[in-house]
Amino acid sequence: MSFSIQNLIYNKWRMLDFSGKVIISELVFKENGQVIGSKHENESYWKLSSNKLFIYSRNGKITSEFDTVYQLSQDYFQLLGKFVLGSNSEKTYYFILESISTINDIYSELAFDISIGKNTKKLIIQFNSAGTPYLGDTHSREFNSLVALMGHDIVRISQTKPAFWYTNKINDLIKILSACICLNYNKVFILGSSAGGYASLLLGELLSSFYPQIVFKTFSINAKTSFDKVHLDYVKKNFPPSFLSSEQMDEVRLSQRDISDTNIANYLKVKKDNIQHEVFYDIGNPIENYYYGLISNFKRVHLNAYNLGYNHGDGCVAIGDSDKFRNIVLNSVNLVESINC
Repeated sequence: MSFSIQNLIYNKWRMLDFSGKVIISELVFKENGQVIGSKHENESYWKLSSNKLFIYSRNGKITSEFDTVYQLSQDYFQLLGKFVLGSNSEKTYYFILESISTINDIYSELAFDISIGKNTKKLIIQFNSAGTPYLGDTHSREFNSLVALMGHDIVRISQTKPAFWYTNKINDLIKILSACICLNYNKVFILGSSAGGYASLLLGELLSSFYPQIVFKTFSINAKTSFDKVHLDYVKKNFPPSFLSSEQMDEVRLSQRDISDTNIANYLKVKKDNIQHEVFYDIGNPIENYYYGLISNFKRVHLNAYNLGYNHGDGCVAIGDSDKFRNIVLNSVNLVESINC
């Protein structure tokens, strides 16, 4: 692991389990070997040795070791490791240490789970939906079982609390995802529903511009395709409140964004030959139908309509669980060789 003492002591850190749950919200590794911030004596001291980071208990026993590091931007690191105290037990517990002091407060809103190294040349980027933190393979709106079937490298980005990261953390996400994409992939697939669906469309467009040599394909479910005020106002004025989702109601948060243009249609106007979008939506929900009408005439957008008439959240689950969605995603990821738009 290529990692220095300076990287460790000049950052603050947090510890997560592999579900994305924050176990320790802030750790400081002091130059004198102390670890500050844990409420448990298992995290009392540290040492870098033989390209591994060891953490010790108060009585000097090794409790965990981290032997893999990912540097995802200049000062953002993730260290992957395991709990070794009592390692004779049948189950191994894995953890993530990640630096939290350099990219504003992004880590209070997002969790990252990165699994790379399969050398398949294909990367899957998976976004969850608003207000639904990563809960493992049981959560219908995160496609985890589906992603596992693909057998490719994965970057999962999930929320730890309701937020508007898909408009106000886009530049941070570009930095982190760019670091992953640069690891010699030739195809990148991005999928998500609701907020994650919008992030898939937007980041697919942005990243495909930065990496014209890479083929991108996105899969989005019931995503808003613009957060411009004119569209938000139109939706609130003309459609039944029962179909409105929370983001239409919180204009203050939506105004706090780091991108100048939230309208996906404007990105689609730029000619490209390395990206295609598979979009899935409920034509029976008038709001979903309205938003997909904004992008329906662009050649690199392929619409997959469901006539459900469900509210936003139930529609996301029903579409994500459907055989149609599953088959299109799996066939696309496994068979796509070129994209012509």
